[in-house]
Amino acid sequence: MTLMNTTRNILIVILTIITVAVGAVMFTNANRAHARFTCPSEAYTVHPGDTISGIVIAHCEGNLENAIYQTVKMNGGALIYPGQALILPTG
Repeated sequence: MTLMNTTRNILIVILTIITVAVGAVMFTNANRAHARFTCPSEAYTVHPGDTISGIVIAHCEGNLENAIYQTVKMNGGALIYPGQALILPTG
């Protein structure tokens, strides 16, 4: 292997590392922005016929999929019943 080939291979490796690092930073920032949501800080009293997704859609803004996930996680599961005080995540 000549010095020219070695230098070229080193440059390819360096450019690959830089490309991967920049891509990772962009992916992380995009996911962080995508995960944002806001919900009111008070608890919601569940009514007959309510669902977690329906409650979140009616009361929260932003990434509703993440808000639903966080609501289920905070309340110990997806099963709710009338009269229950459902805690909505604040985002």
